Amino acid sequence: MIDKLNRTMETDIILAAKQLIEEGKEPTVALVKARLSRPLTMPVIIMVLQKIAGLSLEKITKLLPADVIAAEEKLKEETLTEATLHQEVTRLSNELIEVRKQLTTLTQKFETHLKSNLNDFS
Repeated sequence: MIDKLNRTMETDIILAAKQLIEEGKEPTVALVKARLSRPLTMPVIIMVLQKIAGLSLEKITKLLPADVIAAEEKLKEETLTEATLHQEVTRLSNELIEVRKQLTTLTQKFETHLKSNLNDFS
């Protein structure tokens, strides 16, 4: 039980450090501690950071359990999908604004043309 708890704490720290590295940040004790979902002691964080110090991102990733890596990949895919959807909604909103402007312009031209033709009959 204690071993499993230690592995979970270590996994949480490694994952936080990995995310920081991917963001181009140095994984310091303070930054890692801020990322954790539960409080962990500084000695535990320091121990794990010393363990991964100097390792490449690829090697750090290999320290994580497969289910954690899979969950992280799924989250990244969902985030990309959400970002893509947001971009598409923005594009469509802008397109709708343009179509409304064109409709207003055409309506004004039509009304002007209609008034002109009605005046010709008077």
